[in-house]
Amino acid sequence: MKLKLNLKDKILKLRRWIEKIKENREGKPAMKTITHEQNLLQALMNNISDSIYFKDKENRFVMVNRAKAEHS
Repeated sequence: MKLKLNLKDKILKLRRWIEKIKENREGKPAMKTITHEQNLLQALMNNISDSIYFKDKENRFVMVNRAKAEHS
């Protein structure tokens, strides 16, 4: 009985481990895509002559482009 329970625990741990590996493998391309899109956004923002900025709910600057930074 104890051996059977121990085996079930080991199988469950192995399944969880496999799921974590799958999540990591699937997550890496997504992170590359997000990083690429963030870089594109920053490049676009920095090459537009108009001031662009984002503020949070507390009215703090979260992101500004080069034009806004130079004219503030």
